[in-house]
Amino acid sequence: MADINTQHKTIIHVQAAANSSVSGYVVMCKYDPFGFIPGEKIYLGKKERYDQKGNYDNSDGSAIYVSDNGHMFSFLDASPGWVLSQSQMLQEGLTKADYLEYARILKTLTKQFPDMQVKKFSVRPSKKGSGLPFQADLCDTAQ
Repeated sequence: MADINTQHKTIIHVQAAANSSVSGYVVMCKYDPFGFIPGEKIYLGKKERYDQKGNYDNSDGSAIYVSDNGHMFSFLDASPGWVLSQSQMLQEGLTKADYLEYARILKTLTKQFPDMQVKKFSVRPSKKGSGLPFQADLCDTAQ
């Protein structure tokens, strides 16, 4: 999943970063804060290479381009998931395309990161480990 924009860049400047669902990695979002260049790019990168100031040292080429779908930032952060069900989240702004993209990412990244945390829905914050894992087969019935 190499991204032509990062293959030869030593420093990747990002506008948002958070711990990711992959242990030892951060999920990062790069976008044009001035709006001249549309879209967002989502990356995973080694936690120790991110300086907490918006700069990722990619001199080793370790940044992994994941998607140009900005919603994937929330799908790949370290939070357990959402309190709403997977179908209810469609009414809150997620789309079938988002679910299909997440399914594609899971299929690809879990080969490289078998311990990757999968997002859950219907999470009860007061009950550790609660929630239902993302179900790719619901993508077919999503609106």
